Amino acid sequence: MTTELVYTVKAVLELDTLAPKHPPCFVDQPQWVHWLAVAAVSSDRKMRPIKGGEFNRSVDFCADWDSIRRHAMQDAGRCRPAWLVDKEDESAG
Repeated sequence: MTTELVYTVKAVLELDTLAPKHPPCFVDQPQWVHWLAVAAVSSDRKMRPIKGGEFNRSVDFCADWDSIRRHAMQDAGRCRPAWLVDKEDESAG
């Protein structure tokens, strides 16, 4: 197996336990973990959801939304691009 494939399999398996609570724009935790799994497989190295055995809170989960989805989430009050950073601050304090 290549190093990339080993990383991907390991990261996907770790997502269930390492992923923080889903951002409000995701329906539920399973949808969030699924999106993260796809990101683990298809992302460049900078945006991978798992880095060094920890969750990467700089993952840009807004990047995949088109303008229609983005506006719908904004209108519903569910658009929170800083969700992961905010949650990290809450857990630290």
